[in-house]
Amino acid sequence: PGYTAGRFAGGPGYTAGQFGGGPGYTAEGFDPTSVSQYMNPYEDAVVQQALADVQRSGDIAQTQADAQGVASGAFGGSRQGVQRAEMGRNLLDTQARTAAGLRSSGYQSAMAQAQQAFMDQQRRAQGEAQFRTQSGQQAFENAQRRAQAQAQFGTQSQQQAFENAQRRAQAQAQFGT
Repeated sequence: PGYTAGRFAGGPGYTAGQFGGGPGYTAEGFDPTSVSQYMNPYEDAVVQQALADVQRSGDIAQTQADAQGVASGAFGGSRQGVQRAEMGRNLLDTQARTAAGLRSSGYQSAMAQAQQAFMDQQRRAQGEAQFRTQSGQQAFENAQRRAQAQAQFGTQSQQQAFENAQRRAQAQAQFGT
């Protein structure tokens, strides 16, 4: 009753959005802007704590250097000024590398999670589409079998009616003889 191949092969009523929907998913593929939803909300606190730890280590090193300068009688000289500037530069460099490393690691982790979620969604969508196609194909084949059985039954009924009529005619002819 009105079954067509197009009806079961993702025809009318099915859209690409049905199978891939959700944030970060486009018809073309993975959307990298979706990564932000997988970022650790505590990342900034971790980075700030790491920077504070680096600063504290730098302050301790500076205090030790000042103590050595006092002990050697060179406290406040140009050598100490150069040493302070160099330690300050090293401190800032260490803080920059620490912050960049932590943020990069957090981003890479979020990117991996976003990509995994996208791939999981793609697999689910593919499974749904395959299931719908198989279900539709099965319904189509069942309808074809029913139509074929009905046609065959109709042909058999007509054949049997014809044979019954022939037998009656033959019996009447024999009875009449």
